[in-house]
Amino acid sequence: NYGNISEFYIDEINNTVVVKLSNYSKEEINKFKNQIVNSPIITFSQGEKISSYLLPGYAVSLDGLCSMGYRAKYAFGSSVGFVTAGHCATSGQSYSNIGTVSSWKNSGNMDAAFLVTNSNVSLSNSLYGVTTEFGNTATLSTNILDATAGARISKLGALSGYTTGYITSTNWNGNIAGVAHTGLVNTSVYAQEGDSGGIVFGSSNYYTAGIVNGGPIGGGN
Repeated sequence: NYGNISEFYIDEINNTVVVKLSNYSKEEINKFKNQIVNSPIITFSQGEKISSYLLPGYAVSLDGLCSMGYRAKYAFGSSVGFVTAGHCATSGQSYSNIGTVSSWKNSGNMDAAFLVTNSNVSLSNSLYGVTTEFGNTATLSTNILDATAGARISKLGALSGYTTGYITSTNWNGNIAGVAHTGLVNTSVYAQEGDSGGIVFGSSNYYTAGIVNGGPIGGGN
């Protein structure tokens, strides 16, 4: 799907079709021509830039519907973006109105991708729909949860939202969608397809635990 069109219309005076792109560049014009249609009667121009505001668990359209994990900064530079599941994206790929994958791995003990976001994207680590004991919206902590069996954790995902459960194993090994994984954390937290990449965190302290990798088809723990 091509989601970079802000508007289009027929220019009756010049007998052309004008297509305005939110992200107006040679690369995006070529992408339109390859994915939609390549015609000499189509002209391109800058359209209104679409602003996006993303929070942990919000839906992101990458290689399919997935979820944002958490806001992050690249360790070897100043690039800001977010982490999601590696199987949701393609290494080096740019996604219209979102950003570009700069780091990626989907094997072994990792299934993650880091996207450097475009200038039109605003990011926050507020946990929408999760409230503290004082009734305020919780904020994801930059502290890392010590993953131990029996620890109570929660997740936010684009499809099934806010669910909670427990860590059942800290050394899960197996195949997910044909990819061999080792040393992953298994939980009793409910998830569905589309929740992949969503944030997982400590239920009481909101410490960052990781992101959703996968679950049973049709939803499950």
